[in-house]
Amino acid sequence: MKKFLGLVVGMIVILVGIILVKTYSVPDIQPAAEAVESSHQPLDSAAEHLAQAISFATISHHPAMMDTETFDHFHNWLGKTYPTVFSTLEVDTFGTHSLLLKWNGKSANQPILFMAHQDVVPIDQNANWEYPAFGDLVQGDYIYGRGALDDKGALISIFEAMEALAKNKFIPEHDVYFAFGQDEEIGGKNGAQLIAQHFEKLGLRFRLVLDEGGIISEGIIPGLEQSVALIGTAEKGYISLDVETHFEGGHSSMPQDTNAITLAADVINALRNHPFESRLCGSMEGFLEYLGPHFSFTTRMAAANRWAFEGVIINAYSAKPSGAALVHTTCTPTITRAGIKDNVIPMRALVTFNSRILPGETEETVIAHYEKALSGLPVKITVHDDFSENPSPISDHKAPEFLEFANVVKRNYPDCLIAPYLVLGATDGRYMTDVSDHVYRFLPFRFKGDDLARLHGVNERVSVNDFENAIVFYMDAISSLSN
Repeated sequence: MKKFLGLVVGMIVILVGIILVKTYSVPDIQPAAEAVESSHQPLDSAAEHLAQAISFATISHHPAMMDTETFDHFHNWLGKTYPTVFSTLEVDTFGTHSLLLKWNGKSANQPILFMAHQDVVPIDQNANWEYPAFGDLVQGDYIYGRGALDDKGALISIFEAMEALAKNKFIPEHDVYFAFGQDEEIGGKNGAQLIAQHFEKLGLRFRLVLDEGGIISEGIIPGLEQSVALIGTAEKGYISLDVETHFEGGHSSMPQDTNAITLAADVINALRNHPFESRLCGSMEGFLEYLGPHFSFTTRMAAANRWAFEGVIINAYSAKPSGAALVHTTCTPTITRAGIKDNVIPMRALVTFNSRILPGETEETVIAHYEKALSGLPVKITVHDDFSENPSPISDHKAPEFLEFANVVKRNYPDCLIAPYLVLGATDGRYMTDVSDHVYRFLPFRFKGDDLARLHGVNERVSVNDFENAIVFYMDAISSLSN
């Protein structure tokens, strides 16, 4: 017995030793900060330019409902505001208003692509905006309005950077492309998808693609006070399904225990009781590799020894909805339809579910999960065919292209840590994974906790300082990544 206990103690000591060695030997792989050298100072008019761009209500709608006149006016404004861009670069149009600009370099090999989108989501007419949503307004230190963050802030930052570089007679070593879609907010079918198909026909392969997605997190990541520049290396997929129940109807004065609505409730409970498996995908592995050494000891130990503590890490993430979404495919009811009158028991009920798919799973595996979870219930499952998307491939955070881009971010934002990240929403960048192995998603704006609600919400705004810094960032990114 003593020998057995001694063996157990010895194994525990060895295990603890391995864990401690790995904890203290994990290297800090953060890029070294370099001072960015830029003679460019954003023009005093830059903030006004963004405010003016916001005043064009380029709202996403079904193509048949698209306000083409507003997009026409916006394009006219772009041409007048950035004349050197439009006289220097080649310009093509896809769909009706999606723009593709090409800056011819000294070589057509290894081109790079920058992306943003022109369209914005609608506003709730009943919402109480502090300032008009399309008001052409710079108020104090902020530029207000729909699109300030998503995505006209990035769009106009890129145009300001292009205009400044073009005026300075900049010629890239390699071709640089810029894709500005018209319908990202409703799926990108008439914008980024058409442009990606054009690239495929030309046989183009991009060394690097940059779109929106990750942000600069300020105090949002638990356990880290330092700002973190989150570079999206993948994004989740998207699928919606209708689950329909049928049962005998009748008069509410003589109800049965079961009806279509109670079956719909059973459907919701069954899916709640059978969640998707939680795990760390490659993007989140990279997140922990980059940030692990900067957490407190216990978190650092878990990050360095994921082979032993992955379950603990997943449980910690799962404690909050924002964290849980990073480690599993979500499943949530979003629409219910049933009943025609208060005293009539309906014969039919329908619940719409939306799932955001974790990399490593597919639309097919998600459908199979729904079918298995609901196998004991009399239901009909129908997949929405208007829009569904598998998760994007994961761009390697150990690739030279990622490290090169991370260095650009670090020298422009030297106070920030860098980390790969999984983008929860859909971006136009997903269409470019067939023409590049290195699609990165980063929006160079600083977000505090309450700023996240401004995306697609009320009082959307970006600080003038953030916007001006973004112009310098894009100037550096365009000039250095293309050379």
